[in-house]
Amino acid sequence: MDPELQIDIISELDLVNATVGVTQVAGLHNNSKAFLFQDKEREIHVSPHVAEKVLQLFRNKSEFTFLAAIQQKSSTSGVIFSIHESEHSYFELESSGLRDEIRYHYRFHGKPRTEAFPYHLADGQWHKIALSISASHLLLHVDCNR
Repeated sequence: MDPELQIDIISELDLVNATVGVTQVAGLHNNSKAFLFQDKEREIHVSPHVAEKVLQLFRNKSEFTFLAAIQQKSSTSGVIFSIHESEHSYFELESSGLRDEIRYHYRFHGKPRTEAFPYHLADGQWHKIALSISASHLLLHVDCNR
Protein backbone atom coordinates (compact mmCIF):
# COMPACT_ATOMS: atom_id res chain seq x y z
CA MET A 1 0.00 0.00 0.00
CA ASP A 2 1.15 3.51 -0.78
CA PRO A 3 2.57 5.05 2.44
CA GLU A 4 0.99 8.37 1.48
CA LEU A 5 -2.44 6.74 1.85
CA GLN A 6 -1.98 5.43 5.37
CA ILE A 7 -1.54 7.03 8.77
CA ASP A 8 -0.38 5.35 11.98
CA ILE A 9 -2.21 7.50 14.49
CA ILE A 10 -0.45 6.03 17.54
CA SER A 11 2.99 6.91 16.16
CA GLU A 12 1.77 10.43 15.26
CA LEU A 13 0.50 11.16 18.77
CA ASP A 14 2.91 12.23 21.47
CA LEU A 15 1.04 10.59 24.36
CA VAL A 16 3.90 9.65 26.67
CA ASN A 17 3.91 12.04 29.64
CA ALA A 18 1.90 14.52 27.59
CA THR A 19 -1.72 13.79 28.42
CA VAL A 20 -3.34 13.36 31.84
CA GLY A 21 -5.26 10.08 31.98
CA VAL A 22 -3.10 8.34 29.34
CA THR A 23 -0.39 5.83 30.28
CA GLN A 24 1.82 3.72 28.02
CA VAL A 25 1.38 -0.03 28.65
CA ALA A 26 2.34 -3.33 27.00
CA GLY A 27 0.48 -3.92 23.75
CA LEU A 28 -1.04 -6.94 22.04
CA HIS A 29 2.30 -8.19 20.69
CA ASN A 30 5.73 -8.28 22.30
CA ASN A 31 7.32 -4.83 22.40
CA SER A 32 4.27 -3.19 20.82
CA LYS A 33 3.17 0.19 22.12
CA ALA A 34 -0.31 0.56 23.63
CA PHE A 35 -1.95 3.20 25.76
CA LEU A 36 -4.33 2.94 28.68
CA PHE A 37 -6.97 5.67 28.60
CA GLN A 38 -8.51 6.52 31.95
CA ASP A 39 -10.74 9.37 32.99
CA LYS A 40 -13.47 10.72 30.76
CA GLU A 41 -12.31 14.34 30.78
CA ARG A 42 -9.56 14.15 28.16
CA GLU A 43 -9.19 15.10 24.55
CA ILE A 44 -6.27 14.05 22.41
CA HIS A 45 -5.34 15.95 19.30
CA VAL A 46 -2.87 15.30 16.53
CA SER A 47 -0.64 18.06 15.23
CA PRO A 48 -2.19 20.41 12.65
CA HIS A 49 -0.22 18.90 9.72
CA VAL A 50 -1.37 15.34 10.60
CA ALA A 51 -4.95 16.54 11.07
CA GLU A 52 -4.88 18.15 7.63
CA LYS A 53 -3.48 14.95 6.07
CA VAL A 54 -6.26 12.88 7.67
CA LEU A 55 -8.95 15.33 6.54
CA GLN A 56 -7.54 15.40 2.99
CA LEU A 57 -7.64 11.60 2.86
CA PHE A 58 -11.28 11.64 3.97
CA ARG A 59 -12.19 14.31 1.43
CA ASN A 60 -10.41 12.69 -1.52
CA LYS A 61 -11.19 9.00 -1.03
CA SER A 62 -14.51 7.20 -1.24
CA GLU A 63 -13.23 4.16 0.63
CA PHE A 64 -10.97 3.51 3.59
CA THR A 65 -10.25 1.01 6.35
CA PHE A 66 -9.71 1.75 10.01
CA LEU A 67 -7.60 -0.82 11.91
CA ALA A 68 -7.07 -1.06 15.67
CA ALA A 69 -6.16 -3.49 18.40
CA ILE A 70 -8.03 -2.69 21.60
CA GLN A 71 -8.70 -4.10 25.02
CA GLN A 72 -11.78 -2.90 26.87
CA LYS A 73 -12.80 -3.63 30.44
CA SER A 74 -16.19 -5.23 31.09
CA SER A 75 -19.25 -2.99 31.40
CA THR A 76 -17.47 0.11 30.09
CA SER A 77 -18.26 2.28 27.11
CA GLY A 78 -16.24 4.73 25.13
CA VAL A 79 -15.17 6.18 21.82
CA ILE A 80 -12.48 4.08 20.15
CA PHE A 81 -11.64 6.72 17.57
CA SER A 82 -13.17 9.97 16.42
CA ILE A 83 -12.29 12.44 13.69
CA HIS A 84 -14.03 15.78 13.65
CA GLU A 85 -13.38 19.32 12.59
CA SER A 86 -15.23 21.98 14.55
CA GLU A 87 -18.85 20.84 14.45
CA HIS A 88 -18.42 18.47 11.50
CA SER A 89 -17.82 14.84 12.43
CA TYR A 90 -16.28 12.63 9.76
CA PHE A 91 -15.91 9.39 11.67
CA GLU A 92 -16.63 8.00 15.12
CA LEU A 93 -16.31 4.42 16.27
CA GLU A 94 -17.69 3.65 19.70
CA SER A 95 -17.99 0.52 21.84
CA SER A 96 -20.70 0.02 24.41
CA GLY A 97 -19.95 -2.71 26.91
CA LEU A 98 -23.32 -2.04 28.53
CA ARG A 99 -25.25 -2.79 25.32
CA ASP A 100 -22.69 -5.20 23.83
CA GLU A 101 -22.44 -3.33 20.55
CA ILE A 102 -20.02 -1.41 18.38
CA ARG A 103 -21.44 1.75 16.83
CA TYR A 104 -20.25 3.71 13.82
CA HIS A 105 -21.47 7.33 13.73
CA TYR A 106 -21.31 9.34 10.52
CA ARG A 107 -23.20 11.93 8.46
CA PHE A 108 -25.06 11.25 5.24
CA HIS A 109 -26.50 14.18 3.24
CA GLY A 110 -25.91 16.36 6.28
CA LYS A 111 -27.88 14.16 8.69
CA PRO A 112 -26.35 12.16 11.55
CA ARG A 113 -26.53 8.38 11.13
CA THR A 114 -25.51 5.43 13.28
CA GLU A 115 -24.88 1.81 12.38
CA ALA A 116 -24.82 -0.60 15.32
CA PHE A 117 -23.20 -4.03 15.33
CA PRO A 118 -23.99 -6.43 18.17
CA TYR A 119 -20.70 -7.60 19.63
CA HIS A 120 -19.33 -8.26 23.12
CA LEU A 121 -16.06 -6.34 22.85
CA ALA A 122 -15.79 -5.27 26.50
CA ASP A 123 -14.45 -8.54 27.91
CA GLY A 124 -10.93 -7.58 29.04
CA GLN A 125 -9.32 -9.43 26.10
CA TRP A 126 -7.37 -7.96 23.17
CA HIS A 127 -9.35 -7.69 19.92
CA LYS A 128 -8.39 -6.62 16.42
CA ILE A 129 -10.93 -4.40 14.68
CA ALA A 130 -11.16 -3.59 10.98
CA LEU A 131 -13.90 -1.25 9.77
CA SER A 132 -13.99 -0.87 5.98
CA ILE A 133 -16.11 1.76 4.31
CA SER A 134 -16.64 1.80 0.56
CA ALA A 135 -19.35 3.90 -1.09
CA SER A 136 -22.57 2.46 0.39
CA HIS A 137 -20.93 -0.56 2.03
CA LEU A 138 -19.81 -0.90 5.61
CA LEU A 139 -17.99 -4.00 6.79
CA LEU A 140 -16.83 -4.72 10.34
CA HIS A 141 -14.44 -7.51 11.26
CA VAL A 142 -13.47 -8.32 14.84
CA ASP A 143 -10.66 -10.83 15.24
CA CYS A 144 -10.97 -11.62 11.51
CA ASN A 145 -14.67 -12.56 11.93
CA ARG A 146 -17.30 -10.64 10.01
